[in-house]
Amino acid sequence: MFKKSLILSSLVCISMFGFSGCSNQEAEYKIATLTEENARLARQVLVLKATLDSLNAHNKAVDHSLKSLDMK
Repeated sequence: MFKKSLILSSLVCISMFGFSGCSNQEAEYKIATLTEENARLARQVLVLKATLDSLNAHNKAVDHSLKSLDMK
């Protein structure tokens, strides 16, 4: 929940920079925080992709083993 509110407040702050009273330092902090969050999510995507690739390889191996058993 905190991250969603940070993202929303950051977008408001960035899009209405001149009108919101958001200081340059606040905007830079929020941009840095969003950049860190983006990097964290990108790392999670890589881990999930590697996990999916591993599961797909395991699935293919199991399918191959089952087909081999059916042929005997």
